[in-house]
Amino acid sequence: MMGVNLKVDPDSVGDLEEVLLALRELQPDESAMTGATFMVGAYLGEILRTMRGGVWRRSAEGDLLLEIAGTTYAPVEKVRKFAANPDGGDGLGFYVSAALAR
Repeated sequence: MMGVNLKVDPDSVGDLEEVLLALRELQPDESAMTGATFMVGAYLGEILRTMRGGVWRRSAEGDLLLEIAGTTYAPVEKVRKFAANPDGGDGLGFYVSAALAR
């Protein structure tokens, strides 16, 4: 629908960012944006899990976390922060690059 062809591959991270930026411009309601950021965050985590292994877990607060080789990542939370302020720090590509470099 948005003209992107996602793969479970680090090369798709830029497309994930584009999807989020396009959604922000549409100004969806809070519920739609929450759902979208969750789905993109889970997809981002699956890219990491596919490349490095790991297991999904829930925090005590119910947040979805990815544990890889003793390090815990919060891809859904990272996506939420990016969606709220895409110009305010490192993008999703940097996040994935850093996680894959470990």
